[in-house]
Amino acid sequence: MQESLLRDLAGALWRWSKGDFASARSAGVDDLVARCGDAGRRRAVERFVELLGALPEAERRDVGSALDQIQVRSKLWLIDELAARRDLGASTLFVLGGWYGVLPLLCNWRLEEPPRRMVSVDVDPRACELGRRVIGAIHPNVEHHCADVMELDYVAIAGDGSPIVVNTICEHLPDIRAWWERVPPGQFVVLQNNNYRACRDHVNSVAGVREMLAQTPLSDLQFAGELHVPELVYDGGVHLPALDRYMLVGRR
Repeated sequence: MQESLLRDLAGALWRWSKGDFASARSAGVDDLVARCGDAGRRRAVERFVELLGALPEAERRDVGSALDQIQVRSKLWLIDELAARRDLGASTLFVLGGWYGVLPLLCNWRLEEPPRRMVSVDVDPRACELGRRVIGAIHPNVEHHCADVMELDYVAIAGDGSPIVVNTICEHLPDIRAWWERVPPGQFVVLQNNNYRACRDHVNSVAGVREMLAQTPLSDLQFAGELHVPELVYDGGVHLPALDRYMLVGRR
């Protein structure tokens, strides 16, 4: 599925999740879903919209919050850069801090051959359970596992086929060096961080890729870059702040 269509669809779903089910058409969701037919993804997208719409309002808002433009642009960037360097169709992804599993969801919608197995790991059991009901119910290659990323057995993960460890929550880890020490040498990883310090949960935001590399030095650096996400303002005064997202791809 084209990036522009995915971004538009996610944005419409995000806006719709803030309202009620009847607002789907006004948010443009129906028209965007119809356009997914050309990509062969329409039924999966329709089912996701159905399941999202059937959720209680609070849960729909929660899942919808993971579809904002900052989240989606950062994840599509990750998918495209990773797919340029790895055969994802033959890979297993372990997504740390996966929340509801939106990165695996976007992999299934974006890629012609998505990963055969994707495990969304999150410490919040409610997020894992909700992800299973809305995303895991549609895509059998998506699993949800409730665990603390600081306690995972990364040596065991390394023995699981062709695993890729994806950590998009580096800014949330107060002792990222301790986490890095748990990852075995040679493990293929994708790391993301950002410079948005206004969020109190961002206890390890950085100023750029150089600072990231100082925290998590890779023996085989295959990509280092940044993505600027501008401030977005929606009707009603809802806005998403501007920030820079940084990413490293390579081997520990």
